[in-house]
Amino acid sequence: MTIRNNRLDRFRVATPCNADWDRMSGNERIRYCNECDKYVYDISKMTGKEAEAILSSARGPVCARFTRLTDGFTITADNNAGLHLISRRASPIASAVFTAIIGLQSSAIAQTPLQSSQPASSHSEQTVGKKKAQMQDNPTSLRGTIIDPQGAVIAGASVTLTDNSSGRARAITASETGEFQFLLLEAGSYSLKVEVPGFESFETAELALQPGEDRRVDVTMQVGQIVTLGVVIAPPQPLRILYKDSDLVAVARVGESVPVERQEESVLMRTSLAVSSLLKGEDREPVIYAYHWIYDEEQVPYVSGEKMLVFLNRRKAEEGQEAIDGYEVSDRSFRIKKLPDADLSIYTQRIKELAAILQQKKPDIEKIVEWFVRCAEEPATRWEGALELAASAARLHDLEYVSAPDEENDFANLAFAALLTPRQKDRLATALFKTETVTERDMKLIDLVKNWNDARFAPFLLSQLRRLEPNPPYFAEEMVTTLADLLDDEEATDFAEEYCDNVTYEDKEDEEATPGESTKRAATEKRSAMLQKFLRSVETKIKL
Repeated sequence: MTIRNNRLDRFRVATPCNADWDRMSGNERIRYCNECDKYVYDISKMTGKEAEAILSSARGPVCARFTRLTDGFTITADNNAGLHLISRRASPIASAVFTAIIGLQSSAIAQTPLQSSQPASSHSEQTVGKKKAQMQDNPTSLRGTIIDPQGAVIAGASVTLTDNSSGRARAITASETGEFQFLLLEAGSYSLKVEVPGFESFETAELALQPGEDRRVDVTMQVGQIVTLGVVIAPPQPLRILYKDSDLVAVARVGESVPVERQEESVLMRTSLAVSSLLKGEDREPVIYAYHWIYDEEQVPYVSGEKMLVFLNRRKAEEGQEAIDGYEVSDRSFRIKKLPDADLSIYTQRIKELAAILQQKKPDIEKIVEWFVRCAEEPATRWEGALELAASAARLHDLEYVSAPDEENDFANLAFAALLTPRQKDRLATALFKTETVTERDMKLIDLVKNWNDARFAPFLLSQLRRLEPNPPYFAEEMVTTLADLLDDEEATDFAEEYCDNVTYEDKEDEEATPGESTKRAATEKRSAMLQKFLRSVETKIKL
């Protein structure tokens, strides 16, 4: 049995794409998009291992087409919706179609009063009286049960029956056993509509009910799928989460890498690692083995002799297989860190501090917040601490947080930012304002500090954008938008929108496209000119 691959369920769409898959050249698995000069991978036509190899080995965003159910389950070639459904039974999936099985049932069940969505028809009292008598003497009814493909009932569906001749609509809610029933109906033509959160609504165009008929319509909800095309990225995994979710954390030196398995165009590699410092885990072996997938003819990413900080998990056998040894690398972009010795020393110290905090039976939340601050103060680990503080500040702003830690969600909704002291806020702001030139890893700290109305913030952004003016990187868009929002000025906002809507990045490193020097230069000059235009509009509005 295939094991559900949660890693594939966690990647997210960074940028949706409107390109037409059918107009791309290639096969059902990989096609080439002429619009952006990139290859696009259909994850759902690959095995889970192949998809994992592509996403985990990418050194940046990946253009992909994938099929998911509404609960986030990602379809691959070696799993299927039926298998997924067995594990979920009565949970809602994605879209629905109906199979009507017509039968007879003689028992009568009480019916709740019917409500009309339109004014009653203009029948005479005499005609209405006759029809009521007919309904009582020879009642017509419609009933049924809503189930999933495995036979499990689906409770709580909204079921609406509409009289096609009068337009009157009657709505009920299916019972806990998935049953619905409409009694004391007039004979005639009806349409039936069923809606359930997580399912596509479905409507039968016409059901012809005869006088005295007790019609039964059992509804089977079929598994549906949502196909998405866009730029996908793995969710960020900061240091605290990496440490918590890893079985082994170590500083190790790379040894030999050898292929051990092939699936289609993916190859499973085994890399030996000589451990020099064990930061988490019980494996005391001097050499361990890390298994990782590479796609197609991709070069092995680890060079013999390199020293790395690794976050690994023990390999898990699929159901029915014998236990397997070694560790796996599930996401190279976060779980394998190649760092200069100075940065590695800082990371090691932060990990030891975190381990000491988490070893307590009830971790001290204030100590965790201070640990975030210490991470964010250091340029090497700035992103690791600022990411979680900035995310909690956003939740705090939206009032979507809890006030106490919850073991189940691992502080996922705790408002860490609300626990920052004035002194800690000043330390974080000072660390940011001492930055000589902003890089991408500083952006989360910018997201955090912008919430504090610090008088130094706007002048800092202005000075940093001036530094970036000759060749603005893509994250300058976020800085431009942040500064415009801070000033709350209509002209600055207009220029910021113009900048973000019109800049291009042909000069950005891209393995699939190699634009000419003139194209690169033109893109850079355009961004630079537009940024100058924006800066001129805000310079007079900022008190330096």
